[in-house]
Amino acid sequence: MYGYISPSVHYLGFLPILIFFPIAGIVFINFYPSRKPIMSKLLYIIGWTIFSLIIEYISLVAGYFYYNGWKYQYSAISYPFLLWLQLLHFKFLNL
Repeated sequence: MYGYISPSVHYLGFLPILIFFPIAGIVFINFYPSRKPIMSKLLYIIGWTIFSLIIEYISLVAGYFYYNGWKYQYSAISYPFLLWLQLLHFKFLNL
């Protein structure tokens, strides 16, 4: 429901998939306040959600990213859930 650059295949679209997303995930997990109170954890996820929405908006305005049925509001709803799933995945792998 979204894509990079234009609806055809572009190798430049693989850059965020191969570079930005893994690096952002590593930074997110690395600085997660796992030993802090729940409020710190919630604020951390909210902060990353806002950061992700800003990056998505800049990508939309710059024409690097486009929607094909997706809406910006869907991203605002899904980012906290996806970040939480990333944390669960990390905890599951590090048992």
